[in-house]
Amino acid sequence: MSPQNVLLILFIFAAGLAGAQSDSFNLSSYRARYERRPAMSFNGQANFQGNYRNYREAENSGSASARLYWQELRNTDALISSWGLSGSLQGAFGQSSGLSSGRYNSGYFSATIQREQSHYYRENRFWGWGGTLHSDGSLTSLNNINRNLDFRLAPKIFRGLGRIEFAEDALLAHWMIEDLQEAGVVTDFTPEDITALARTITDLIGNRTFDFRRRRI
Repeated sequence: MSPQNVLLILFIFAAGLAGAQSDSFNLSSYRARYERRPAMSFNGQANFQGNYRNYREAENSGSASARLYWQELRNTDALISSWGLSGSLQGAFGQSSGLSSGRYNSGYFSATIQREQSHYYRENRFWGWGGTLHSDGSLTSLNNINRNLDFRLAPKIFRGLGRIEFAEDALLAHWMIEDLQEAGVVTDFTPEDITALARTITDLIGNRTFDFRRRRI
């Protein structure tokens, strides 16, 4: 069998599965809504290197960096909002002793704040505002001390029509209930059951930022 025929059969099979799913539950009918969904990440690293030839000559150097990211989302019928904060901090130093003695220090930081809101009214029409504030700076000292600091602000106002609805949680709930039915745990289910389970999944995902316990749906 040629590869083209195999792909055609797989496409027909996938289309049949999609049709079967749409008969039992319409994914486009699900509306994921939540008042608050936070997310955070933090990472850092540091290193040090030393080279000692004898008691008179030595070279030492090191560096460290840290990065923080925070985001909070809100999705309701009347409002979609998001704001985020990201920043990084880096530093380095070096010194040598002996015939070519000297030292240097350097530092760099960067911070960005983003904010956006979309207000919905009749027929999925919306207007909104947002903006970005960014700042970065550096400090180096070798022979001379050099300092640099920069700020940038970019506001915006917009309006439009339409809305993207995310149905991943409803699709996951549909698969879970089908698996339970195949295992004989449940005998029958309704679209309302899938919607209720999908909302539970949405709520659990939205409250996992600082909750490291194992949670079962």
